[in-house]
Amino acid sequence: VVSNVICSRPLSKAEHVAITLLIVAVCTALSLAYDCLGVVLELNGVLSATPLIFIIPSACYLKLCPGHWFQGEKLIPTMLIIIGLFVMITGLIMTGVFPQDCSHGVEMFYCADANISGTLPPE
Repeated sequence: VVSNVICSRPLSKAEHVAITLLIVAVCTALSLAYDCLGVVLELNGVLSATPLIFIIPSACYLKLCPGHWFQGEKLIPTMLIIIGLFVMITGLIMTGVFPQDCSHGVEMFYCADANISGTLPPE
């Protein structure tokens, strides 16, 4: 999909492999750079789930149906695209303005009691 969006021609096998490796490398670098799962899940929801739920299905419907976007039966998909874009932009702003605190390897308070064994060691 990314190669179809970026290039308007069929890609060779080497170009396809290069784009795939670039995507995997960027995702790996981002996942290694952040140890706070909350931020990663927020960005995943905003940048992946929202387009999959709101934008892509509505855009496909509008693309496949003939006529203008602002006709009666196309009003709801158009509204869904607008709502999806609003949710994406708001989610990105909220993630940037109000980032979650991260412990960076500190043991959380709810894990302290779990590390204490209730059994006696063997003698």
